[in-house]
Amino acid sequence: MIDLNRLRQLLSYDPATGEWRWLVHRNCNARAGDVAGTINTNGYRVIHIDHRIYKSSRLAWLYMTGLLPVRVDHKNRIKTDDRWDNLRLCTQSQNVANHPRRGVTMRGQRYVATVKKDGKRVYRVSFHTFNEARAAYLAAKLRIYGEFAP
Repeated sequence: MIDLNRLRQLLSYDPATGEWRWLVHRNCNARAGDVAGTINTNGYRVIHIDHRIYKSSRLAWLYMTGLLPVRVDHKNRIKTDDRWDNLRLCTQSQNVANHPRRGVTMRGQRYVATVKKDGKRVYRVSFHTFNEARAAYLAAKLRIYGEFAP
């Protein structure tokens, strides 16, 4: 597991832009001054350090606070936007809440609004129109998840 000293030996982080740059020459693909990291198949920027892969958002938190968190949420839901003011600590449930979801399904002749928290359904109501169901879904999500609701 990486620590703050090792991270600062290898990389510089710009909190205003979220950009990472190598401070050392690593190989022909990573020279001192180059932008660090690649985008993984899930759309997150990751950086390879000492034979481990780290999400750059977690490294940003380590760089700024000295703590390597389990999860970091991107407030604007842009997975590669690692600006410091766009990052916040979160639980798994809060992180899932910030993902865009439809939240409204059709059941027979009615529209059903459903919200889950920690894998359990905590809100489910049916309506005659999609707009009513969507409004109820968004209100319930905001009430249940607060600032983590999209």
